[in-house]
Amino acid sequence: MSADSRDVERGVLDAMRRALGREDVKAVIGWRRGSFGLRTRPLLAYDAAQLSDAVYNPLCAANPATYLPLEQKERPPLRRGEAPDARKTAVVLRGCESRSLMVQLQEHVVAREAVHVIGVPCRGVVDHHMLSLKLGGEPRGPWAIEWRNDDLVLTLDGRERVLPSNEVLLSECRECPHPVPLVYDELVDSPARNPARLDYDAVRRIEAMPPKQRFEFWQQQLSRCIRCHACRNVCPQCSCPDCILERLNPVWIRRENVPRETWLYHFTRAYHLTGRCTYCGECERVCPVGIPLLLLYKKLQKDAAELFGFEAGVKMEDEPLFSCATPNELEGFGGG
Repeated sequence: MSADSRDVERGVLDAMRRALGREDVKAVIGWRRGSFGLRTRPLLAYDAAQLSDAVYNPLCAANPATYLPLEQKERPPLRRGEAPDARKTAVVLRGCESRSLMVQLQEHVVAREAVHVIGVPCRGVVDHHMLSLKLGGEPRGPWAIEWRNDDLVLTLDGRERVLPSNEVLLSECRECPHPVPLVYDELVDSPARNPARLDYDAVRRIEAMPPKQRFEFWQQQLSRCIRCHACRNVCPQCSCPDCILERLNPVWIRRENVPRETWLYHFTRAYHLTGRCTYCGECERVCPVGIPLLLLYKKLQKDAAELFGFEAGVKMEDEPLFSCATPNELEGFGGG
């Protein structure tokens, strides 16, 4: 790896080790090497020995904020007379991921005093699907990946391959307006991408379609859905302890994979994320059939920005979008 890439990874791993050495921290969430090809996977470590295969590189795609509510929810029940573990969970977060945490804090899903945030300015994350297409499949040999100026360099079996970043980064990374974490307790020294603006051109093209054509577009996209719920399971904002999508009494959404129920599933989730989605892209990244879910959520982001001047996870003092209203918004709803 180049000096800057090596130094950034060392800085992240050192911060994870320091966190585990603190008396007030019980675990740290980051990334580790996967078991196949150019894969990484989430890591939950309780001691330094479990950091042996920890990594930080442009292939670390999973959003660690997703696992904070899960870590709290999956704790074993206390024995009689046993006090709850009040120590913090440390977590490594980049820009969009820190915004996910901010929404969780605003909604009291996670308590600020329960988290130690290791912030890392972000240069972008590789789209694994695009990379596999470029390589003609999933390589099996040893690999390393690093930033070199504005390009990525992938080393496979000792041979280097230069990858222009604009050809292999996730689309949400290329449009990221907040590459530097907005909430953190310590910040690792790392270069960051220049802030960008969300591109709403694709949304406007859909908006400009006649209703019938728009319906046919989404009908074609959602017909591929297999109702695996991966988009919901990976979303850092889908943290409700009693999910409406699984409620059996009453049954709001049936589990059969038919168009009516599939549409209801996706549009219920979309409205649930209005004013909450931070465009981390996890839903679209894990979708096994390639549905452009970010296009749907970006439409609702656009409406929240244009109608209410609201952007999720940017200001800690903001209230959740649907928990507040102004007198002007109450007119016509019985307001004075």
